[in-house]
Amino acid sequence: MKLLMGALILGLVSCGSRNVKNGLSQEEAFPSTFTAIRNRIIVPKCAVCHEQMLSHKELLKDYVKAGSPENSGFFTEVEGGGMPLYSDKLLDEEVEAIRLWIAKGAPLD
Repeated sequence: MKLLMGALILGLVSCGSRNVKNGLSQEEAFPSTFTAIRNRIIVPKCAVCHEQMLSHKELLKDYVKAGSPENSGFFTEVEGGGMPLYSDKLLDEEVEAIRLWIAKGAPLD
């Protein structure tokens, strides 16, 4: 019983952990800023087919509803695995960075 309670407590503590990769928080592993998303996701994985995504203004006009990740094509496509088509799928922390950035209002850093 003590072992079970210990495992349960450990599970609850680790569930609330912000560790993403190698003990880093989400923001340390992958900052949720336009510059980080543009340089680490859009340029190498999206711009080949979606060049207009390089512009913050065009990205918000065509792909992002600021403050609403679930209504933003950019987020829903990468979260669902539909994009990118011709590149490796995004890592969980990359998808989360996009979600956080859009939820924060998709600011230009």
